[in-house]
Formats: sequence, structure tokens, C-alpha cells
Amino acid sequence: MYDRFKNESGASLWVEPGMAGIGYGAMGMAKKGETTSMDAAVIDRVVKIPDVAATAAMRVLRDQGASGGTSSGVNLLTSMHIAATAKQVSKQLQLRGHYYDSTYYNREWIAKKFARHGGLEAYDCWYTVISESLASGEDPLFVGYERCPNGVF
Repeated sequence: MYDRFKNESGASLWVEPGMAGIGYGAMGMAKKGETTSMDAAVIDRVVKIPDVAATAAMRVLRDQGASGGTSSGVNLLTSMHIAATAKQVSKQLQLRGHYYDSTYYNREWIAKKFARHGGLEAYDCWYTVISESLASGEDPLFVGYERCPNGVF
């Protein structure tokens, strides 16, 4: 975005445990300075999602019968955020959650890896906020940033 990350790594911005994203992540950089998944011309907005909130959203999805991965959690939260003020939102989710059973779906792993992000207290808070927002239509990001421990985002 704004001519960043074309020829630089996002490694210095990535905080453990992190989530794979555009240009950098758990599997490393695919090809420095190039991406096949991002065309900046089609981006309408960028939404900041705390990793611990996206992880809690994964659990909400699983509890609803859709076991998704980290990107599914991010997409659920972003869709709910937009839907709080929009008339319609449509989102397709990739559902391969079983790959995360020993990590992002494991409370012991979450407690250890997200300790500096507010730990299980933040995770449980975000889970509650997201679940309540599904029922109420409220913006989970607005509510979550107000109610949940901040940690490092």
C-alpha cells in the first residue's frame, strides 16, 4: 500500500505468533516485491484486526459449524465490521480449520503465544464480543476495542 512493501520485507512489522498475510508470514515471503494476490487498485479500505481477535473469530466460526483458518477469522470480523453499517455484505470463506487444531484452536498454545497480546483474557473477551455481535448486529471491532485488553496490536 502507498508504495510500501514492493521491494521491502514486512518481517520487521510481524509480531509473534502472527498470521500469514500479504508478502510475509509463517511460511516466509513467496517472492520479494511481487504478489499475485494483491492489486492495490481494487482495495476500497484497510481494516486493522488484532490477531487475538481473528483467532477468537475462528472459534466463533467453528462453534457455528464452519471451521476456518486464520484468514477466515479476519474475513469474518471485517465482514461484520462492514455489515454493521452496510445494507449487504457477501464473503466467501476458505474452510480448512483442521490444520490449526494444535495451534490457533488450542487454548494452551493461545495462552503461550498470545501472552503479550492480552492472553486468554483478551481471547475470551473477543470471543464473547464477536458472539454477541453476531446476534445483535453491532460492530465487533468497535465494541472489542472498547472492552477487551489491548496487548500489542
